[in-house]
Amino acid sequence: MPVSKHSRVTTIPNPIIDRILNRLPETMLQGRRLVALLGRRSRLATREVNQTCSIGNISDIAAEVNPYLHLEGFFIGCDYPEKKIINKFGEESNQFLWSAYDVTPAANDAEGGEA
Repeated sequence: MPVSKHSRVTTIPNPIIDRILNRLPETMLQGRRLVALLGRRSRLATREVNQTCSIGNISDIAAEVNPYLHLEGFFIGCDYPEKKIINKFGEESNQFLWSAYDVTPAANDAEGGEA
């Protein structure tokens, strides 16, 4: 499900990415790849995330890693692209744009100010 229009797309500073990765279980390989990718890059189409991280269900993996990201004030989510993404057959696809988001109160305040 797409995130709130009041959430702010962001990148995660490398020291925080490292902290998150150190907290993730060693067996959570897809989650580690997802955090490393979306911590540094934003607004990536579903296909790119699938292929880069070798993940079939991004939402499932995001749900597994988000509790770890929340400890640092972030979460992974998706949003609708402004223009539909066209697949290789020339059809509109149901791809989303995936990013890390800031969960600080100011980022989620409807006015963008202090909570």
